[in-house]
Amino acid sequence: MIRANTLAALLIATLVFTSNVAIASHPFHVSRAEIEYNAKRQTFEVSLCVWPEDLVLAVSKMEKRTIDIDAESESSRDELFNRYVAKTFRFFPQTGDEQEQSVAAKIRWVGSELEIKQGWLYFEVDAKTSATDWSIENRMFFELNDDQLNQVQIRHGKAMESLTLSANQISAEWSRERKATAKRSDNE
Repeated sequence: MIRANTLAALLIATLVFTSNVAIASHPFHVSRAEIEYNAKRQTFEVSLCVWPEDLVLAVSKMEKRTIDIDAESESSRDELFNRYVAKTFRFFPQTGDEQEQSVAAKIRWVGSELEIKQGWLYFEVDAKTSATDWSIENRMFFELNDDQLNQVQIRHGKAMESLTLSANQISAEWSRERKATAKRSDNE
């Protein structure tokens, strides 16, 4: 009987160990954006949670040089992050004017906080326009990871909508009057 219990414990330990190895060899590639529409200031306030390692790799790729975050000054680091965010996380007003719709709204960088396992990027987007409908595009880290998922939570007052964007669903259409919907990429 003791032998059967020992064998069962050994089998369970082996399963736990091999499942942990499998999980470690297939990391998750996810970012999470929390967007709050501030009606009083007419801005989108964005808090973006990312893996610092992915952020450094993406910025290095954008800059075509290896970035050492620890060696960069805070202002230099934030400028690099701001440029990357401005290229990959964009808001487009949907006004019916094609020319206006093709220009992304301006981002105002607020700052960043980096730790070993997570980083937070903070910025605001100017929403002072006649548009009530917006297209919110999040292409962060698509150049690094085929399985990248970008979660977006949009809050306006008490209403909250959550979407998961991928290379196949690159943006969300948002309106104060209706629920957000994902938009498929041109690749499909």
